[in-house]
Amino acid sequence: MPSSLVMASTNVFGERLACNEDSVLTALHSFITGEVDIQLEALSGILSATLLVLQRQMKIFLEEPQPSTQVMQKSSSAPTHNMASERGLGCLDKMMRRAPVATGGFLTGKVKSKLNKCTAWLENKPDNIQEKLIHFAIVQAKQDRVRRCVLDREVYKEISVRRKEVSAERQKKSKASLMRNLKKALITGSSAELKCGEPIRNMFQQYLTDSQSLIGTLFLHTVDGSEYYGRINIIEKEEEKMWVGYWGLEDSEAGAVDYFMTSLSIFADSILGQVVFL
Repeated sequence: MPSSLVMASTNVFGERLACNEDSVLTALHSFITGEVDIQLEALSGILSATLLVLQRQMKIFLEEPQPSTQVMQKSSSAPTHNMASERGLGCLDKMMRRAPVATGGFLTGKVKSKLNKCTAWLENKPDNIQEKLIHFAIVQAKQDRVRRCVLDREVYKEISVRRKEVSAERQKKSKASLMRNLKKALITGSSAELKCGEPIRNMFQQYLTDSQSLIGTLFLHTVDGSEYYGRINIIEKEEEKMWVGYWGLEDSEAGAVDYFMTSLSIFADSILGQVVFL
């Protein structure tokens, strides 16, 4: 194995290594003198140590799914040789040229294959049986990836639906609170206490003083993610009602459909950013 590979300044993921701070790399570099290749005993020792650590970790994981207090105390006080050994294995895998861009999961699979003697079992089979078994494993792995992809997509969709429901519920509560504040402002006849932007406050103050002047006002209304143009046609201030004509962005105003809306609802939506006066 060329010594230049061990002296590389990047790991299997292309990340730059802190050669002067990593104890594993320092130990590996100490084996190299000039053009001398790495001794097989050094590599064998690192792999054996890594396998030993993984065997102990797997045993704890399988036999004690809920770590005891004693195990947690022992783990917290243990040296960091576990991570250092696994880092060394990841670096050396690139040098072995078997998987130049191997991921952590691939390296773990190789170690597990060694532990359960899968490779030795496969090598004892005839060539035609080996090909069938390998083909079967590839097909099963592909099907498993497809199933996981479908499941992840369904989970993502469900999460999106629930997020929208939560967002809608929050907006509903926020709108109810705004409606109460707008009602108070309507009773007092002043919009000074409203927590909103100056244009919206001026628009509401205009509604309080001269509501009929808002007839014909054009706005853009976002409803359930869809946008519509709206124009105020009739205002009944005493009953806090508005008749608004709505039409789609790609449609003509001539085909607008009239809807009954409460005046306070329109202003509450404007404060929430769902109505933009044009």
